[in-house]
Amino acid sequence: AIQIRADRIFIFVQGKGIYKLDIGARKFSLITNFVRDAKAMLVDADENLWVGSENGLFRYNWVTKKSEIYYENKNGLSNNYVHSLTLDGENRVWVGTDGGGITIFDLRKSSVSHILPGADKGMLRSGAVDAVFFDSEKRTWIGTLRGGINIIDRRKNRFKTISHIPYNNNSLISDYVLSFCEDIDGSIWIGTDGKGVSRWNRKNDQFTNYVHNSSNSSLSSNNVSTIARDFKGNIWLGTYGGGINRFDKSTNSFIRYALNNPNYTYPDRNVWTLFEDRSHRLWASTLSDGPVYVYNRALDRFEVFDKDLRDVITIYQDEKNQLWAGTFLSLIKI
Repeated sequence: AIQIRADRIFIFVQGKGIYKLDIGARKFSLITNFVRDAKAMLVDADENLWVGSENGLFRYNWVTKKSEIYYENKNGLSNNYVHSLTLDGENRVWVGTDGGGITIFDLRKSSVSHILPGADKGMLRSGAVDAVFFDSEKRTWIGTLRGGINIIDRRKNRFKTISHIPYNNNSLISDYVLSFCEDIDGSIWIGTDGKGVSRWNRKNDQFTNYVHNSSNSSLSSNNVSTIARDFKGNIWLGTYGGGINRFDKSTNSFIRYALNNPNYTYPDRNVWTLFEDRSHRLWASTLSDGPVYVYNRALDRFEVFDKDLRDVITIYQDEKNQLWAGTFLSLIKI
């Protein structure tokens, strides 16, 4: 992970730990090597860095230098394999796990709560949670693998499940959900693992589904790993195997963007993260030894940001405009 602050950069190096880089002196110093791998990451409003891995959850406060590790059956974590980390408007951390549902940490109230899988009302249809999203109407969308979507609407005290219905074109396209995004019309875009993308229209409660086909204006891949809305209202979709797409609302079709890496013959196709920072720079991270790209709006293309910054699985900006990136397989060279 990388966190930029003034003349310092805090870096999470896969297999090594958390380092601090002094930009002026270009020197690294180890902060902690207690955690050495990452699947998800975020920074909360109290300057805690949270890192989720296959072996639990790690929290480090870079002001107090205090750290804590959370395991299954210890400190309340429901499962050791962390898939996702999401921060809500109350500074609570929602931890999506592989099999244990969701654990919610509220450090300010010193409380831990869970949303567990099961058949009873108010329980998840699947314990494998890959995405948690909070929409503009304060509803919580929980995307699972195999179990579709659960929606929590606190204002109506309602817990709703949305599932794929075979042979129904107006249903969610797949129960394997990877990503969410809300567009300027309030519709929710839902990326799936292998079946394309669904758009839920809030006004009429209808689904429109998009899939890859032979047309160049179709979705470039059905594995939609990440979705982002930029400051102009454009919807961008990152795919695993098909690069990046921008939805053209006027034609109800997609524009494809190649990620051309000057160091390789073929473009990078495995996009894992799309993220727009507060300066309106659109970032795209790629896996399979791929670098990080930044969108050049003037030239309408994506360009390599740093050829040595590879396999980034998450990019995050905290409330102090500090930018973080979490790596998956490779070391980071600045």
